[in-house]
Amino acid sequence: MMKVLSLRNTVVLFSLLIVSSCTVVVAEPPSVSPGPPQVCPRIYEPVCGRSGPDRQTFGNACEARAAGYRVLHPGQCRRGGPVPRPEPRFCTQQYEPVCARRGGSVRTFGNACEARNAGHRILYDAPCR
Repeated sequence: MMKVLSLRNTVVLFSLLIVSSCTVVVAEPPSVSPGPPQVCPRIYEPVCGRSGPDRQTFGNACEARAAGYRVLHPGQCRRGGPVPRPEPRFCTQQYEPVCARRGGSVRTFGNACEARNAGHRILYDAPCR
């Protein structure tokens, strides 16, 4: 009878050793591999983007999104000082008149691009009355 208990204890002890030496492996989800880099047009239409607390000016909305930023508004990010005007962009000759203002001056432009290049704010899409 003593040998049976000893054999049983040996089997239990051996089983406990095997179970205790097992390692639990937790599989992590596979990492998402980034797709191909986003190709953005080389058009200068500056936007202010935000990622967390960081704000940054990008050449266009596509470039901001490609860098992982959310577009806040068109134009450069303002940081308390005067914002330099961007270089004038080339405008089409398409005639879509707009009425625009700069200071106390109100003027009709051939299209919105021409008005913005002249530093005017567009009031409405039609010739000034």
